[in-house]
Amino acid sequence: MEEELKYLKSTVNSISDSMDFFNKKFEEMAVKVRTLEKENFSLKTENNSLKSHLAVITSTVKEQRQLIDDLEQYTRRDCLELKGIPEQEN
Repeated sequence: MEEELKYLKSTVNSISDSMDFFNKKFEEMAVKVRTLEKENFSLKTENNSLKSHLAVITSTVKEQRQLIDDLEQYTRRDCLELKGIPEQEN
C-alpha cells in the first residue's frame, strides 16, 4: 500500500511539474502576444498616418503637374506658324 501511495505521489508531483511548466510557457506566450498586439496596433496607426500623408502628397503632385502643363502650353501660345494658307488683310 505504501508503495502505491509513493507511486501516486510521484505521479502527482510529475503531473504538477508538467502543469507548472506548461503554465509558465503559457504565460510567456501571453506576454509575447500582448506585446505583438501593441506593436501591431502601433504599426497600423503609423500606416494609416502614412497613407493619409501619401494621399496629400499625391494630390499635390497632380496639381503641380497640371500647373506645369498649363505653363508649358502658355509659353507655346505664340510659337504657332501656319503655312500654305494665303494671307489676307484684316
